[in-house]
Amino acid sequence: MVCAISACVAVLLLLLGKTPRSRGVAIGCIIVPVVLAAAMLLAGCAPTAPPPPLADSESRPKHSVTTLDMKADPMTVSPSITSQRQAQEALYGYMRKTLQGLPEGVMLDNKRYGGYGGGSTAACDSERVDIENSPVDFADFRDMHTPPGTDYNALIARVGDIWKSWGWQVEERESDDKPSRYGHSSDGYSLRIQSAGSYEPTLVGSTPCFPAHLRDDSVPQPRVITKDRLLYDEPSGTPPTN
Repeated sequence: MVCAISACVAVLLLLLGKTPRSRGVAIGCIIVPVVLAAAMLLAGCAPTAPPPPLADSESRPKHSVTTLDMKADPMTVSPSITSQRQAQEALYGYMRKTLQGLPEGVMLDNKRYGGYGGGSTAACDSERVDIENSPVDFADFRDMHTPPGTDYNALIARVGDIWKSWGWQVEERESDDKPSRYGHSSDGYSLRIQSAGSYEPTLVGSTPCFPAHLRDDSVPQPRVITKDRLLYDEPSGTPPTN
């Protein structure tokens, strides 16, 4: 369109001073493209129809609980849990028991996750309309610190063997950075250890789902877990060692 207008301007300049008929042709050459361009501009500015609404399945939020993928049966509520403290202590007990099967000097901490930020309680079914009534679970994220020169791949394999020796179901998943091991207990607890490349492995644990009314976010989380004990920041006091 710009080229057509430019050409007509040139024609107009050439024909200025010619006959009235020639001038009319040149002026018409200018007017027609300008009118067409204005029409196209107005069409482009016209409001567009809004997109159709998303179907219900597309508009609903995705599941927000990352630990559910760790569970062999994620929506089963454990009848044996009577308090969140009991559930957390059992989970930390499994972490300590794991360390007891590893070489000296291996420990777990949550410093990278902000001290007490390593653990959290969340709904087991975040898609429920009455989410406040959904059963909940507790998950705890930690880094595994090891002595210098540790073979991380061999360590991860060893952890999987330890869990198998307890009678746990143990698997490695194709979607994860390898090596990795997922362990599931018969009472609904889960542990996962996963490669972090050249960094030390990460260990994640989760409890079974338990009723929402048992939720207690005041239960303290240990800063460091060793094979012998749980270490808390003050003023939590010294935890039991058995």
